Amino acid sequence: MKKRSAWIVVAALAASLGAGLASAQTPVVDAPRLMFDNISIVNSGPGMDEVDKVKRLSQSYRLRVMLSGRGGDYYIADRFTLSQRGKVLAELREAGPWLLIDLPNGSYEMQAEFGDRSLRRTVQVAGGGATVHWVVPNTIE
Repeated sequence: MKKRSAWIVVAALAASLGAGLASAQTPVVDAPRLMFDNISIVNSGPGMDEVDKVKRLSQSYRLRVMLSGRGGDYYIADRFTLSQRGKVLAELREAGPWLLIDLPNGSYEMQAEFGDRSLRRTVQVAGGGATVHWVVPNTIE
């Protein structure tokens, strides 16, 4: 399990404000997508450039997942699994802190593994999609 400090995030965002103004007229380049049958996933990875790019793309995806701690730290899951009715639809290693998933309406189960701890959540995707701010408990460290 990896964690990014909130101060690093704040510093990186502050540093990118000037660059963001300069690049505001530049079209956003699409992040790499992983395909699992008919499901498309964008995994931000730990770098702040990747996180920022994925956040800009977020409204184009039906399911948006952010892994963070109570203090605002970003977390990276050792493994992330998306399933429906017991069938694994996608599995990623080193997932997060932002995941964008394009998938049909329905109920899905998510599992995130951090070291020897496994966390589970169910999410319902309908209409305009769903955003999950998954707060990782401090006890996983």
